Amino acid sequence: MKIKLTEEQYRKFIFERDKKTAFIDKVYKEIQNSDLKDVWDLIVNVYGFSVDEIIGDDMLYHLLGSKMLDRVKNWGYLGFNPRPYRRYINAIAEKLSDDVWVSNIPPPQKAIELKEILYLFDDSVAGNETEERIILSIDSALEYLFKNNPPKKAIQLASLLYEKIRGIGFAGEIMDKINNFAETHGLKLFPKTAGLTFEKKDGMIQSLINYIQDKPKKTKEGFLRYIDSIGRTSGQHSAFFRAAVQSGIIKKVRDGRTITYELGPNYEAWKNGNLVAF
Repeated sequence: MKIKLTEEQYRKFIFERDKKTAFIDKVYKEIQNSDLKDVWDLIVNVYGFSVDEIIGDDMLYHLLGSKMLDRVKNWGYLGFNPRPYRRYINAIAEKLSDDVWVSNIPPPQKAIELKEILYLFDDSVAGNETEERIILSIDSALEYLFKNNPPKKAIQLASLLYEKIRGIGFAGEIMDKINNFAETHGLKLFPKTAGLTFEKKDGMIQSLINYIQDKPKKTKEGFLRYIDSIGRTSGQHSAFFRAAVQSGIIKKVRDGRTITYELGPNYEAWKNGNLVAF
């Protein structure tokens, strides 16, 4: 059944619609550059928006959602008490989770965005569904990376994914899948230390290999002299040595009271380009 509006009713409808649009635009501009605690005070206490009104207005929902995500990602809830606004925040988080879950974005990005949304929820059961979605997305995310990248690149990207979404209790599951993939492709993984991946064959790691192969007794002090390091101290390049040992490219050997170094169990894998930092 169609309802025919009179001209007066139609004008009133247009007027009310335009007035509401102008009001929302005013609110949007007012809160766009405001601090989070001021934003929620304006939305709830000054303008009296309900949860349904915020969720129903796409512009407000996305603005508040992005502000919350930026805050939680960078500083958490430092300087802002979310408790009085929990109903609003959880409702926004649930809708963000729904929108990401049904979106067509690549699976790894979907998993990462869901993890960021999870931080918006409080410690109640409110975020359980989003947490389950993250767990469900792991297989798809890893499969996507393994299928669309060369093996080494896939593992490097999986390492970044792991860093982004770990902490929910499924780190072991991710590592099992990555280790199986690496083994299938003849690759060896080592724990990245101090951000060092030893991807390049030149630089200090190659100098260290040359030193170990050239000299009969290889010590850290001897290596520093070998590379003519200026201002040597006992702690110089300690992060590099620690990372090189962790990688298995070299290994420590005790010689009396002296620590010496030899080529490690992963040297051949590194030399052949099959060693990957994770």
